[in-house]
Amino acid sequence: MSSKPVVTRRTLLRTIAFSAASGVLAACGQAAAPINAPAATAAPVEVTKEVTKEVAVEVTKMVEVVVTATPAPKPPAMEVKAPTIDPQPDPAVDLAFWDWYGRLVWNKQDLKQVQVDAWNTANPNIRVSYLPNAGAKEKVLTAVASGNPPDLLLTDPPADYVFRGALESLQPFLEKGGHPFTMDAIYPGVWKAMEYEGQVYGVHKVVNNGGLYINADLFQQAGPDPEKPPTNLTELEEYALKVQQTGSDGSIEILGFSPWMNIAGIWGTWAEAFGAQMWDAQNRKVTFDEAASVKALQWQVDYAQKLGGYEKILQFNDTLQGGVDPFGSGRVAMYYTGPWQIGIMQDTYPDINYRTARAPVPEGGRPGSWLGGGWMVIPKGAKHRDLAWEFLKFYCGKEAQDYEGTQGIGFSIFPAENDKNAWFKSVKPLQPFIEDLPNSWPIPLIPTVSHAFFTAFNPMVDEALRGKRTPDDAMKEASRLAQVEVDRFLKK
Repeated sequence: MSSKPVVTRRTLLRTIAFSAASGVLAACGQAAAPINAPAATAAPVEVTKEVTKEVAVEVTKMVEVVVTATPAPKPPAMEVKAPTIDPQPDPAVDLAFWDWYGRLVWNKQDLKQVQVDAWNTANPNIRVSYLPNAGAKEKVLTAVASGNPPDLLLTDPPADYVFRGALESLQPFLEKGGHPFTMDAIYPGVWKAMEYEGQVYGVHKVVNNGGLYINADLFQQAGPDPEKPPTNLTELEEYALKVQQTGSDGSIEILGFSPWMNIAGIWGTWAEAFGAQMWDAQNRKVTFDEAASVKALQWQVDYAQKLGGYEKILQFNDTLQGGVDPFGSGRVAMYYTGPWQIGIMQDTYPDINYRTARAPVPEGGRPGSWLGGGWMVIPKGAKHRDLAWEFLKFYCGKEAQDYEGTQGIGFSIFPAENDKNAWFKSVKPLQPFIEDLPNSWPIPLIPTVSHAFFTAFNPMVDEALRGKRTPDDAMKEASRLAQVEVDRFLKK
């Protein structure tokens, strides 16, 4: 266990949510005022899911709301069993497993370590050494270049590694059979995220997506039926304006909905919902300025004006308290984020009466949302590729996916496993997310994807919202800025 301070996943996610709402720059906050960048844009921290107690901070001008709890059961106790590889190598082999993210602790279980320990118990001569927070991109690329890479790496979207030739193709292993990773057994968007130019370079480990959270009490007070959530952006706007509450001075006290809070404002969520592709893989061109992307930004600009102007939203953001989730505290009536929010509500805001719904999209737009999660890859030149593949088959296989997904409030990449998961069926707020998984799409497979969005696309969205650029000009400039970095990267 690392000696560095442990940051809990609950605290981290609350920080992300606040940073996205308040425009505060932070290690896991956004690159531009309304847009939050996920932890993927900063140095990884040791992340756990242990729960820490918080002291609630009274919010000025807070409208008193009578709340009724939404109960959610804890996941069931589960065990993981690993296969034994026969024969065991002699002498013993040590596999280095670097993890870009960090530890994942939930209900006093270190979920990733549990899986590694199960493997090591079953395979004493193929010992996996798990190193959390060890997968910084430059460190991995340096290790590959020096001929001393780890055997396994769990990472964020691996497009940069693929374009640098830093990963082993998994295609030869897949073609041998004896594994569950087939196109017909995995969600379409997940498979697309695993494949680059016809070759599979990584296997997704657990997947999540975005959806809508609704404060049922605020809805009932204002008139909309929380059991009939908005399904498109027209309805979303209508509901948001009805439930929004303002003070005598016209300032927002309770915000109906923000398209830029938490994960709603990252990875081009709205552009893709309008049908934008964002990247032309064949010509290796960034296409942030395609018509659907401009249309999505125009919708955001128009929506901000309906709420009284973007500056008024920023002023509302300034009233939010650090470390306090804006939805959990009752300051925001609707919130776009992932299934992990269910755990946050259960542990920290158990008295909020809420519902979840599938991600609202424009009429005629693309249903679903982008897919998050990690990718398990084998770096180029790994010394024990065959044995690394055996561990990968276990770690990303059906049993281990089900274990980590269930315990960590994420989902298996295998639809059949989620469909038969009794605990998932018992937790009503999870259902919209599962229903949307078949429709959801991967984060655009752009090399230097983090740079493309968090130093090009998102700042230009902010420029348009502030009235400094037209949506068309903002997206043209976003494409230009991102393309400069992509071209520089590809020439290396």
